[in-house]
This record gives sequence, structure tokens and C-alpha cells, in this order.
Amino acid sequence: MIDMNEIVAFNVRRQLRLSGKKQGELVAVLKEPKRNILRMLSGAQELPLPVLKKISHFCNSSIDSFFLEPEQSSSIHEAFMGQVSSSEGKKSLDIVRQLSDIYLFHSQYQTAEFSNLVNKNWNE
Repeated sequence: MIDMNEIVAFNVRRQLRLSGKKQGELVAVLKEPKRNILRMLSGAQELPLPVLKKISHFCNSSIDSFFLEPEQSSSIHEAFMGQVSSSEGKKSLDIVRQLSDIYLFHSQYQTAEFSNLVNKNWNE
């Protein structure tokens, strides 16, 4: 399970990347020791509100954007496949997508209630 420090750190890194800023520039603006900034950006140390306010001004964003939970990947295979450039790789990725969709679809109906209903109707 991901904690709030990791969510805030992820969103700060994302805002830095979106605004085209570097961590070295952030260290210079915050006037904090580099090791503390790196611990904060990794989620190991809490980011205090005054520091978040300075970061939001530095990135030209709102403080609220740092507390949004990142979206989870909708499918399992997307997290592991990466980028595919060859035609054979794309075909394989499509097969994996179809198989995972079939598996997820059927796993929804493998509940005990559904099995009892099917068995009851099958035996009649």
C-alpha cells in the first residue's frame, strides 16, 4: 500500500518534470540540504507545508495537485510489457491483452453464488 508521503513525492516529481525544472534548481530555491530534498522526493521524509508552498510557486502549480492519488494501470499486462516496436511484439501484446480480458471477465463469474446458480440450473 502506498502512503501519503509517497503520493506527494510522486506528484512533486511529476510537477517538476511537467514544468521542465531540475532537482538541482529546486535545491537552490528551497535552500535546504540536498540530502533532505532527495529524501523528501523519494517519499522517505514528509514534505512540510511551507516547503510544498515554495515548490508550488517554483512549479507554477497549486498545492492541491500534490495530494491527488495517481491513477492505477487498468490492466495487469500494461505494467510489465513496456514499449513494443516490432510487428511480432505488437501481435503478442494484442494476444496478451485478449487473454487477460478473457481471464478478468471469467474471474468475475467464478463466485460461489454464480457456481451454485449454474449447478442448480444444469441439474434441473
